[in-house]
Amino acid sequence: MKTILVVDDDDLLVQSLTDLLELEGYRVVSTENGKDGLARLEKENPDLVLTNLMMPIADALFLGVNYFFALTTNIVPDWLI
Repeated sequence: MKTILVVDDDDLLVQSLTDLLELEGYRVVSTENGKDGLARLEKENPDLVLTNLMMPIADALFLGVNYFFALTTNIVPDWLI
């Protein structure tokens, strides 16, 4: 089963996407900000990430840049977790 990570601070949108994607047969995990999303991304290793660009705490840019850094250097700084 394919896994999709949904990262968004809008609870209603996350629930709607989760319901729709689960009906289509996907496993869905979600979180409400980029910092938590990074931790879930590393733990779950999803097939696809759907994220909001602008979120409180950490946005999609934070998520993407830090995940790319971790992949290319094999270093995950303690402050990211």
